[in-house]
Amino acid sequence: MSQEIITSSSNPYIKYVKSLIKKPGLRKRDNVYLVEGMRMIKDAPEDDIHTLIVSSELMTESEALELVLGPSARHFSEEAIGEDVNAMFLNIVMVSPEVIKSVSETVTPQGIVAVMKRKEYTDYKGKSSYLLLEDIQDPGNLGTLMRTAEAAGIDVVIMSRGCVDIYNPKTIRSTMGTIYRQPFITCYDMNEWDTIVDDLIRDGVKLYGGYLDDSSYYADVDFTARCGIVIGNEGNGISDEMIAKIDKVNIPMNGEIESLNASVAGSILMYEMNRQRYTR
Repeated sequence: MSQEIITSSSNPYIKYVKSLIKKPGLRKRDNVYLVEGMRMIKDAPEDDIHTLIVSSELMTESEALELVLGPSARHFSEEAIGEDVNAMFLNIVMVSPEVIKSVSETVTPQGIVAVMKRKEYTDYKGKSSYLLLEDIQDPGNLGTLMRTAEAAGIDVVIMSRGCVDIYNPKTIRSTMGTIYRQPFITCYDMNEWDTIVDDLIRDGVKLYGGYLDDSSYYADVDFTARCGIVIGNEGNGISDEMIAKIDKVNIPMNGEIESLNASVAGSILMYEMNRQRYTR
């Protein structure tokens, strides 16, 4: 089961993996993305993993296999697996500690990176709860909103073309594993975004978004019916086009604060929806 250890960052495959960090177009073209760290990889669905890149200083191929498969990996003897563990389970690329650092985005790499297969969700009709994100730019905000959506029971997250790439490595880290479980749809042009929004409204889904003027106190709104929460861009808020299509709500603020962080506002509204649905 042993294989040659890659020791050069100039190796063609390693150069390709490094490109995946910076190039969303390449990630989209090849339908893959990167995750790193023991927790993220251990939590990943086995079938979603395309390739494991492992520091030879951290573990052996067999140990990397056991990390993904769990204790069941021990039931496969060396003879059953044969010399080609990759052919039977998944691709495992062993590299030097220096090379693993070159494909890591964290300050203190944990020594393991995975190339993951992207999931594609297309079904958004007939759901009970939605989170619509319009031009969210901060990877941390997007990751936090995704995590909160899962925790609050949101059926599907819909992102406009102007949102930061959901597969940005910083966003992936911020999701803390939600990326594997929370259904989401990324719109690749404005027409797709407009079509989905209009479809939801025609289907009887009420859309609510934060707005100071002529708006209702958010806790007075009935979130128990089919509805969606709209969160706008961090700097500009919800666009005028969307404001014309939604019901406006406000979150009261003390002091001289003019607005809340996008992920904070979204979390408050999602959890109000969750509270109402559990208590009414």
